Amino acid sequence: MEDRSFYTNHGLDLSGTLRALIANIRGQEIVQGGSTITQQYVKNAYVGTERTLERKVKEAVLGASSLVWLTRTKSCSTTWTASIWGKAPSG
Repeated sequence: MEDRSFYTNHGLDLSGTLRALIANIRGQEIVQGGSTITQQYVKNAYVGTERTLERKVKEAVLGASSLVWLTRTKSCSTTWTASIWGKAPSG
């Protein structure tokens, strides 16, 4: 499963992020991702796909705060739609 802690995390999986960070440092390149489904939705819908630390911080903050207004089902369905069609739907 892409995001095992989907129903229990708060839009941010700290252990997954740390695991990916350690793997990426060891590999000296990006070899793993640690984003939750909610963070992936935020990335596709709001912050873009550039690979920068600034984007990852924005993605984490917005991912964690988005669950206030975004249901888990909506997060999941819009993320899947965005991955199929290449952008997040509006409306």
